[in-house]
Amino acid sequence: YPFRGEITGVQGRGGTDLRPPFEADVLQQIRPDVVIYFTDGAGPAPATPPKVPTIWCLTATHAPPVTWGLAVSVAGLRVE
Repeated sequence: YPFRGEITGVQGRGGTDLRPPFEADVLQQIRPDVVIYFTDGAGPAPATPPKVPTIWCLTATHAPPVTWGLAVSVAGLRVE
């Protein structure tokens, strides 16, 4: 869904199940042009790629959770 709020702080802990946003019913309802996933990469992800392009923004030095999609590292980047 379109997020219209303000992000004031983010804290992670790893181990998140990365699969739910890629479920067919979710993708059919939202119909995204691209999925951008901010993650440390530590968690189960779908074995097969969805039909929607995916960008894995890795917030830690872990390897991407899967071999599909575009993986970029944002670890250590400071956004102001």
